[in-house]
Amino acid sequence: MKVNYDGKSYEVAVNTTFEEFMIKNDIHKKYDISAVLVNNNLKELSEVIHDGDSVEFLDLLDKDARNIYMRTLSFAFLVALKKFDENAICTIEHSLSNGLFCNIKNSSSQVNRAYTQSIKDEMEKLIKEKKPIVKYKLPFNQASRIYNMQSEHKKEGLLGYRDTEDTVPIYGLDGYKNYFYGYMLPNTSYLNKFDLRIYNAGIVLLGPDIKNPDKVTEFRNQPRLFAIYQEAKDWADVIKMPTALELNHAIENGQYHDIIRYTEAYHEKKICDIVNQIVRENKRIILVAGPSSSGKTSFAQRLKIQLVASKKYPVSISMDNYYIDRDKNLTNDFESINALDIEKFNEDLNNLLEEKEVELPIYDFITGTRKKEGILTSVGKDQPIIIEGIHGLNPILTESISAVYKYRIYVSELTQLNLDNHNRISTTDVRLIRRIIRDNAHRGYGAELTLSMWDKVNEGERNNIFVFQENADTMFNTALIYEIAAMKKYIEPLLKAIDKNSIYYKEAKKILKFTKYFLSIEDESDIPNTSILREFIGGSKLVD
Repeated sequence: MKVNYDGKSYEVAVNTTFEEFMIKNDIHKKYDISAVLVNNNLKELSEVIHDGDSVEFLDLLDKDARNIYMRTLSFAFLVALKKFDENAICTIEHSLSNGLFCNIKNSSSQVNRAYTQSIKDEMEKLIKEKKPIVKYKLPFNQASRIYNMQSEHKKEGLLGYRDTEDTVPIYGLDGYKNYFYGYMLPNTSYLNKFDLRIYNAGIVLLGPDIKNPDKVTEFRNQPRLFAIYQEAKDWADVIKMPTALELNHAIENGQYHDIIRYTEAYHEKKICDIVNQIVRENKRIILVAGPSSSGKTSFAQRLKIQLVASKKYPVSISMDNYYIDRDKNLTNDFESINALDIEKFNEDLNNLLEEKEVELPIYDFITGTRKKEGILTSVGKDQPIIIEGIHGLNPILTESISAVYKYRIYVSELTQLNLDNHNRISTTDVRLIRRIIRDNAHRGYGAELTLSMWDKVNEGERNNIFVFQENADTMFNTALIYEIAAMKKYIEPLLKAIDKNSIYYKEAKKILKFTKYFLSIEDESDIPNTSILREFIGGSKLVD
């Protein structure tokens, strides 16, 4: 057979795997390879080459390759935990410090340094012994029986929403079998960069650094982010909706109407709590920041409504009007805080706080310059100023404003719903679904165009937003426990329209793979027109 790689054609024997081809031909990239792209399809290194395949190997700078590494690392962690503490039950709950927070229950002893080190020792043994990770494609009934025997009832239940004619991919490692949404590495020897950290009676599993995969991710304490995740988990438990399985049951039984109402009421309560604190502390400058498609605009509007209800009459200031003239922006980076006229911004805010009349600038994006005439504005004591923008939590933005006046809010979609105990749903993927739907409805963009911009958007978020999120006075989670089911009918046709030859096909395929586990909510009548979700699926009375 022949395979094409890096502009050359190679002859290979039948049944050669991509891993074998890589080793034989001494193929290396800047960082460790953990996946392969074959004719625009993501493949495992353990898969067999077919005649005529065009191959591109992916190292750990690629997000899909890194996901495969972290998924395999999770499997090794679960196996090591079982070897050390057979009765322990682990739930991989959410991301934290670019790692994964693992909640451990029913442990034989306290989760302390010695406990964590013992698990790490078991993991290092697995890695040193180069244990193979075997993929079994099992008939539906056989896979279901395995989960039943292992008391993995959520996995067993979720299988019922797959096509029963499909085979189910289950992975085996050192006698332990499990299902993971996504691909794995061929063996444990690839897992040469990891660490474990104790955190709040759980363990954070750390893998390669996103920007420099030769190093392990440095752990950063994120107490506010952790607290908001735990709050979301507690809320999911209150309404008995911790995984996709329970949501599907609610949709099947017609109980999802109440789930929508409870979730929307919970959002409104949290907004009211934030407003009560703003009023109680007499905060004058409200800074709202968060990543793309978090629902910041709808949140800011709902915040404004509740402030008025509390006899405060807020005004909004757009940070976009403080861009410096385009020809003076030497970096040509409009996501950098250096693209803003910080001095003018602080001067105007201080004057407004002193109840002086200020001529606020207007930026012309067509000419790339500030207009000669601005808008005359003044505010009274009962008029807080709401400022929404990516740099809201960066101390440089309001460096001349006293902390007494400022209230900083981090807004993000932090998904509390997972597929099951070991397969989490990426918050970034849910934001991407929101963005694709909104871009198509409001800008006429196809899914490919949105996907083409997404990596750059994520890089801007890492540089300008995530590093400052712990500076927030409070965090607001815009995730809605029912939203994937409500967005399913919108996102699937857009992703299915992407051609197999497109470089974005693998991303589309990945998202479609997990949306198929959700039943669709067809009746949207219970979703209010002030819901944050309406900003994306349409019908919002808060945003254009």
